[in-house]
Amino acid sequence: MFGKSLGNQIFQVKNRGFGCFIICVITMAGAVGALRDNISLLKTFAMSVFFCYIVLVLGTFCLFILFYADNPDGISAQTILQYSIGRYHNNRNIADLVDYMQEQLECCGVSSVAAGFRDWGLSSQFNCSDTNPFPERCGVPYSCCRRSVVSEAAGSANPLLPAMRSLECWQNALKKRPQDIENDIHTRGCLLPLRSVFETHALHIGMVVAVIIIPVSLSVCIANILARQIDHQRWLLEREARRHDRRRKRDRSAVTASAFRQMEAGVLPEITQFQQPLPQPKKSTERAPKLPDTPPPDKPPVEFTNQRKTSRAHKGTRAASTSPKRKMSSGARMGETSAPKKVSEENT
Repeated sequence: MFGKSLGNQIFQVKNRGFGCFIICVITMAGAVGALRDNISLLKTFAMSVFFCYIVLVLGTFCLFILFYADNPDGISAQTILQYSIGRYHNNRNIADLVDYMQEQLECCGVSSVAAGFRDWGLSSQFNCSDTNPFPERCGVPYSCCRRSVVSEAAGSANPLLPAMRSLECWQNALKKRPQDIENDIHTRGCLLPLRSVFETHALHIGMVVAVIIIPVSLSVCIANILARQIDHQRWLLEREARRHDRRRKRDRSAVTASAFRQMEAGVLPEITQFQQPLPQPKKSTERAPKLPDTPPPDKPPVEFTNQRKTSRAHKGTRAASTSPKRKMSSGARMGETSAPKKVSEENT
């Protein structure tokens, strides 16, 4: 029993921790999305908040259906209460909820108005079967006892009387008639009191659900507006960047066109920023191959010697024509040779 109660408490703590974790994740998504201008996080926050509100509305709608449905075979408040009685000793959370309901509504069991306490025979530990080994056999929970029984016993001189009276009020209650134990325990079921309480507060529940839609709608609308503004700002920045690129391309094309027109007119413009330097040719370090001293085998020696002489003569004339000193020396020699010719002509 201790192991089951400890497991139920751990399960309850895990459920609460999981719910808090989900709430923290949703709120952090909205905060980080607003601070970092992240559209995906803002849309996730808006969708999560809207989904939680939809779950709340559906839960409220199902609650109304449960209390106003008269189908005993299907899902209704009666079947849920009977299931809670059957799981009373297996789940501590259900046991605490049932005990709180029976103490506050002053009821015991589920359905019947006069003998609702007999529904505890559905529990495996309270039924009167011969195979039930538990000490709670043919009894009801302590929450079914009337408060007046314990309060009257508390005023007596015997200090053990309240404990003894609280034990006597629920033991073997399923074996007795309602008239014999109606002064000790509550005999009516909890379905009708619970339904009357729900009908009393149904309007308040609907109003709370309707009011919650206001902050939900505000948060969803603000998140969507902020996401659209961020998207619009990014689009404006991208448009301005495209305009700037087109302006630069247009200015560059205009400068190049004016430069070409000036070149056609004969004026060399200064467009060094658009001109790229031509690649310089690499200086070859390889020397021209020299002619071999020996004649090749396919030519006779005479032709080979004549070829070398003509190549040397060509080289000499090329060098004389290119170098300025040789040009001057050749011009002086020409003048010296032409002077005696003129003198001889005059003598003749």
